[in-house]
Amino acid sequence: MFTRERKLELLAGIVWDYDTDPETLLAVLEGRQEKAGGVDKSAIYRRLLRALPWQNIVGLIGADEAIAMLTTENIAHLWPRELKEHYERLRKILRGEPVSPSEWDSPNACARLRQRTFSHRWYRAQ
Repeated sequence: MFTRERKLELLAGIVWDYDTDPETLLAVLEGRQEKAGGVDKSAIYRRLLRALPWQNIVGLIGADEAIAMLTTENIAHLWPRELKEHYERLRKILRGEPVSPSEWDSPNACARLRQRTFSHRWYRAQ
């Protein structure tokens, strides 16, 4: 777990557009307060997932709470799609659920792979 000062520093970096100070957000995360300016714990969790690397989230709120916040509801609010897929895969791994070894089971996997592998630059000279 991070020190209180480090936690406040991380929270200050992710709430630049909220009308709430990091101290109040930390109180919500620690359970000492219900909401911070209309922002509840779930909204803070989603902001953490969008803005911070997983290691910083664990250092900020602890491993058990970080795993508990990885709900399908919180993950569904994330963007872009790759971030959503990343955290969905992480959620499954941490909860011992089966994880597909690759993207081959998705409907557009071949098209995405082809697009990544064979960009139009290979065919421009023709």
